[in-house]
Amino acid sequence: NDALTPEVMSVAAALRKRDRSVEYSLKTQQLSRQLKSAVAAGATHAIILTHDRFAAGEVTVRDLRAGTEQSVQLEQFINSL
Repeated sequence: NDALTPEVMSVAAALRKRDRSVEYSLKTQQLSRQLKSAVAAGATHAIILTHDRFAAGEVTVRDLRAGTEQSVQLEQFINSL
C-alpha cells in the first residue's frame, strides 16, 4: 500500500541499523506475490505492516519457512534483534 511507504522505509531503516538485510516492494503488489518474491530471494521472515496494526505500534512477523505468523510490538521486536 503506497500510503504506508514512509512507515515501511522507517521500519526498513531501523532493521538495517541492526544489520538486517531488508527488501521491500516499491510498487503496489498483492501480499501473496510479495511473499513469494521474499521466499525466492531466500528470506526467512517477512515483516507485514497494516494501517490498523501499525497505528497500534504493532507489526506482523511471518516465518516463511514454518508458515506461521504473530503480531508483535514493533519497538520490542526491533530491540530484540
